[in-house]
Amino acid sequence: MVMRLYNILMMVGIVVASPVLLWLGWARGHSVRERVGIYNGPIENFLNGKRPIWFHAASVGEVRVLAALIPAYLHVSHEKKIIVSTVTRSGRLTAEKILPKECLTVYSPLDLRVFVKRAFKMINPRALVLTETEFWPNLMEYAHQSGVRMFCVNGRISKKSFPRYRLVKPLLQKLLAYVEVFIMQSDADAERLIRLGVAEKNVIVSGNIKFDLGDTDERCAKLSAPRNVPHG
Repeated sequence: MVMRLYNILMMVGIVVASPVLLWLGWARGHSVRERVGIYNGPIENFLNGKRPIWFHAASVGEVRVLAALIPAYLHVSHEKKIIVSTVTRSGRLTAEKILPKECLTVYSPLDLRVFVKRAFKMINPRALVLTETEFWPNLMEYAHQSGVRMFCVNGRISKKSFPRYRLVKPLLQKLLAYVEVFIMQSDADAERLIRLGVAEKNVIVSGNIKFDLGDTDERCAKLSAPRNVPHG
């Protein structure tokens, strides 16, 4: 019921905002096609049939986290194909400048199931890595239904936002259960996440990757470890 209400509200919001979205696509360089999950041409050539790791960030701050994390991940896993999605144009431009050549940056699809499903079929990821608080319901739901492993890096649940998360705890608890490992910024963030229903064994406190890069290789090893937490 909660998920259905979320999808209705998202649909209404997208319809209302559609003139702005079209203007952004035409005048400001935001790809409307990518916003609806269409990634033709470059992504097919880049992947060449390989299944990538998909890292999702919102904007510049999260991209800078990935700029610290992804090189270490490449060192640990020898991964050659990485897709990075961003919400904002500034995030995408920053990603294209500072991320390794093994990364292809795209805009994330709007969080409607039809767009998310299309994006997953085109990207066909082996794993989805969410940065900080990028908990998009349809993105997470479809990843789980597709058997795609999920992780959260540099996670945070601020004291200010925690009451809002508690209001949607029934939906959020279900979605967060799909994530195998949460690598959180602080003990307080981890505690709030556990209060939202996440199993303590799935939560690791490892500092803020933006400011504390000493153990980045160790964090990345968590992402490339064999599956040990079943979905569902």
